[in-house]
Amino acid sequence: MKFKAFAATLLLSMGFAAGAYADNPEHIQRLLRTLECQRCELSNIDINGANLHGAFLNNADLQNSRLREVNLTRSELSGTDLRDINLIGANVNNSFAVRADLYGANLLGANIRNSRLKYADLRKANLSQTNLIDAELVYANLSGANLTNASLRQASLYRANLVGANLQNADLYRADFSGADLSGADLTGADISRATFNETKMCKTILPDGKVSKEGCPWGE
Repeated sequence: MKFKAFAATLLLSMGFAAGAYADNPEHIQRLLRTLECQRCELSNIDINGANLHGAFLNNADLQNSRLREVNLTRSELSGTDLRDINLIGANVNNSFAVRADLYGANLLGANIRNSRLKYADLRKANLSQTNLIDAELVYANLSGANLTNASLRQASLYRANLVGANLQNADLYRADFSGADLSGADLTGADISRATFNETKMCKTILPDGKVSKEGCPWGE
């Protein structure tokens, strides 16, 4: 707790409070002072580069906020509204974001290694060049997501929805796609060595060699 208080004080001394904006200013002050703001109204804030290591933000509203290159390592983001958030280059490794809403989020180049995103909504999210090694994406919705050049080595995507996702040149070594839906996804140039595809639907999926799969397509398609 002393570490959190010190980190929050440092944030304030660096001027984040002066430059930040939220619909509820009391909530942004609470976040910066204590790093705990569950169920808070924090949409549209701008705290790029902030150190929020270990923050508790479960069920908070952070949609449309700008958090480029922030440190959210070991943070709690379960049920958090992160729609259309800018997390380019952010460090979110070893965090819990179960059922988080990341629809349309920009996570270009972010580090999300070993994080838990079970049931998370990542539809149309930009995850290009993102580090998702060992991430748990069980039942996550990644339909239409951009995962080009992303690293999902040993990631768990059991029954995940990846319909229409772009996985060109992605590193999928030993990733588990058991029961997942990859219909219409593009895996051109992806490394799928030792990856698991048990009962995976791959209807009209573009495979790494450019061929189109018909696995799981309705009869006649």
